[in-house]
This record gives sequence, C-alpha cells and structure tokens, in this order.
Amino acid sequence: WLMVRPPDVGLRRVGFWPALLAGCLLVLMSPVFGLYAFLGYLEAPLVSRGRQRSAAMVVTAAACAYAQIGGSRSPLWSWPVYALFLAVNIGVALLIMLIERQRERTMLDLERVVAELRDSEERNARLQDQLLAQARDAGVEEERARLSRELHDTVAQSLVGIITQLE
Repeated sequence: WLMVRPPDVGLRRVGFWPALLAGCLLVLMSPVFGLYAFLGYLEAPLVSRGRQRSAAMVVTAAACAYAQIGGSRSPLWSWPVYALFLAVNIGVALLIMLIERQRERTMLDLERVVAELRDSEERNARLQDQLLAQARDAGVEEERARLSRELHDTVAQSLVGIITQLE
C-alpha cells in the first residue's frame, strides 16, 4: 500500500522520529541494522527543516558510525575510531544537506521561472487578442475607405456624364 500510494509529508513527519529512534536501538542491538539507519540520511531532508534536520542527520550519522565499526563488541571499538567514523558520517550528512539545500534553491528558481512563463503566456495571449482586434478594425477601415473611393468615383463619373449631357 505504501508503494502504491506513499503517505503525505505530515504523516511521514510524525513517523520519522520514532522510526529513527527505533533504528538507533536496533543498531545498538546489532550493527547489521545500520543498513536501515542509513535511510535517515535520505528521509531527514524530506520531512524536517532547520535544526530538526540537523539533529536528525547527526543522530543518523552517530547510528551509522556505530554500525560501521561493528558495535561496542567489535575489535575496532574505541572512542577515537568511533570519533573518526562519526566525523566521516557527519561529513556525509553535511554533503547531503548541502545538496538538498541546492536542490531546494533550484526548485524555488524553477517555480519562479514557471510563474514568470505563465505570466508571459497570459500577457502574450492578451496581446494576441489585441492584435487580432486591431487587425480586424484596420480591415474594416480599409474596406470602408475602398467603398468610399468607389462611391466617390462612381458619383464623380455620373456627375461628369450628366454635366457632359447637359452641355
């Protein structure tokens, strides 16, 4: 059902934090769940803004770093190694946030351009209607002028003929 009709952003926001915290607990139980925790990188920019986004990314980075070193029972476990992995993951989180911020700016620019294009299209339609009306009026005026000339020429010829006959 979620694949066919994904939930709206409001529902995703409500479920994001419990899912992220559940993912962190699962990673503490078994580092294999770090694959699930990685989804926080993808979901956080979509459902949160500002400080919430930053907090979600840091929590995700912490869970992923913990999973990557294999948990506290791993031979790699030590605070310096964890700090190194955490720094790398925070770097990944920052990169994702920068890319997302750039994408948002691009989307805003595109929305602005689309609005400008719609305005231009409406203005163009109005100008085209105005041009058609002016062309119709010019055609009517030209036809009136032509008829006027014909009538004038016909009347003038008739008057010349009458004057010639009278003479």
